[in-house]
Amino acid sequence: MSVRSGILVDIETTLKAIPGVGDVTTGKYEQVDLDALTLPALFVLQGSDQEAARSTGYEVFTWRVVVEAWCKDTDAELVFASIHTALSADPTRGSTAMNCHRTGSDILSLDPGRGLIALQQTYEILYRHPVGSP
Repeated sequence: MSVRSGILVDIETTLKAIPGVGDVTTGKYEQVDLDALTLPALFVLQGSDQEAARSTGYEVFTWRVVVEAWCKDTDAELVFASIHTALSADPTRGSTAMNCHRTGSDILSLDPGRGLIALQQTYEILYRHPVGSP
């Protein structure tokens, strides 16, 4: 398993452990039917990574990962806080990363007719692996 895969596994496991969270989907970019999911539904989306440094025998990268949450608008603040609290508890992502911290957040979408809101939290993850062995 690659370092990045290990980080995603840790994020997914951490999010699934949040009380009251419904479906958690990691690394898929397909259209979903929100009515078929248990809300709050969380999606972990992989962003770009950039080389941050090189040290003897290691490559170090900064990777952007986005956690998208769809929930009832009345639950938005609780879901938002729960995600932040859960992912802040272990910034090493189970010892697979050097650091993980939230860099921003956005309201992605509102569906007033169904009382739904989509929120995104962006995380910057610093990780390293041996040169040529991700």
